[in-house]
Amino acid sequence: MHEPPSTPRNGPLVDQPTWRGVLAVYAVMAAVPLSLFTASNPLAGAAVVASLGALAVSARRTATLVECFNECQGFAFDVAGRVRITVAHPSNSDGCQPA
Repeated sequence: MHEPPSTPRNGPLVDQPTWRGVLAVYAVMAAVPLSLFTASNPLAGAAVVASLGALAVSARRTATLVECFNECQGFAFDVAGRVRITVAHPSNSDGCQPA
């Protein structure tokens, strides 16, 4: 007996890859050897995981500072409550024009 063709809902799911999906696959591929390394060398593995975490946090904070600098044209922060560091574009009010 003849069987009707299947509907698209029953077919295989074909999704277009996204950059987020590609990066997730590469992260998982990198995590496998890292987990094996951490299991065999726990102290060195903990140091690697801690440094990767610190790198991720510093990258996010740097991105936030860059966004703030682009939006407000500068930012300031206090160091130990005694010194204030200000980063801003130089003012052109002194009459000097860049060449």
